[in-house]
Amino acid sequence: MQVRLILTGALVLVLFALPAVAAPADPVADLRAAIFAAPAGACALPMAAKTGGPGGVGAYSDCTAHCWDGTTRTCSGSSCSAVDSSCPSQRGSCWSDVEGTKYCPQCVDGCTASCANAGGGTVSCTSYTGDFFCVANCYAYCDGTYHYCPHPKPVCPL
Repeated sequence: MQVRLILTGALVLVLFALPAVAAPADPVADLRAAIFAAPAGACALPMAAKTGGPGGVGAYSDCTAHCWDGTTRTCSGSSCSAVDSSCPSQRGSCWSDVEGTKYCPQCVDGCTASCANAGGGTVSCTSYTGDFFCVANCYAYCDGTYHYCPHPKPVCPL
């Protein structure tokens, strides 16, 4: 009976001691994994092209934004992003950790109203917000400002 009690006690001690005997965690490896792991939600940029060689240190990406006027903005760095113009709401730009932000030209649009029956000539305006319209023989309207014909009709809609 005593032998059975001693064997049971030894078995319990062995079972409690197993986790302490197991290989200890390497805190340096855990630290390296935390530092060099990709950030949560990170993804590859589809337009990026590696220009600095096959990955690793010194690898650069190029990102290009296509602007409304046909020009482009290109940024290079180890991290970059680009957004194409979509006027009037999206100006377009590219960004990299090396070059910062490069913007496309500001979105512009506008209209020209004929003043043939209201004093002659034309009136026109340029809009930077997409808020514009024209009424022939009356006015051109852009971004909250009216540009009237020299002699507008007596009744011009607002």
